[in-house]
Amino acid sequence: MAIPIDKIVRSRRKTTSLEVTEDALLVVRAPFGPSEREIRAAAF
Repeated sequence: MAIPIDKIVRSRRKTTSLEVTEDALLVVRAPFGPSEREIRAAAF
C-alpha cells in the first residue's frame, strides 16, 4: 500500500526527510539532485 506524498519541498540540503503535519499530510523535504521518481522510491 503506497502512502501519497502531498508535497515535495526541494532545497539546498544533503538529506531527505519525511514530515507528517498536524493535518495528516505527508511532506517530503529533499535536495535538488534526485528526481521525483527517486524521491518516491526512497520514501517507500
